[in-house]
Amino acid sequence: MRAYLLLHHWIVKESDIDFTRRIAPFIDEFPEDYMRLILDSSYNPSRDELITDYHEHNPTRNRPLDMLPIFTHVNRQLIGDFSDELVKPRPTFHYRLPNCLIDDPNWTVAREWDYWVAVEKLANEPDKIAQMSKQYFEITNSFSFSVKDKWYNEVIKWM
Repeated sequence: MRAYLLLHHWIVKESDIDFTRRIAPFIDEFPEDYMRLILDSSYNPSRDELITDYHEHNPTRNRPLDMLPIFTHVNRQLIGDFSDELVKPRPTFHYRLPNCLIDDPNWTVAREWDYWVAVEKLANEPDKIAQMSKQYFEITNSFSFSVKDKWYNEVIKWM
């Protein structure tokens, strides 16, 4: 989760997402308070705490990385009677491609796959995650109208 959250704005900007997809109501960013919770270096939840925190902050499938399928699979009682019947318990998460141009004959999944590979690589570097998280807090705690742009530029330096 941490690796994905740290790279999300970079993925979105690099993907050059189609305007209609950006305004579509089915993918909302993770709330800032959830990002701050997860990226806090002192946050070391148990599995059930992680599931509970996720569901409390994200009671929707409309996230770019929807963890509800796997969390419901792991512990349905913690998720409770989720009203959305489309959430099917299964041992996987749902990663929504930032940009899917499947109707374009020149499009391939390779670019989107490369973004996910970057997430996987970062996930295997806990020291880098800690350093990037610290930098994220420094940027988001500063007064700025362009926090996302500043963070995007910072991620580029790390990549």
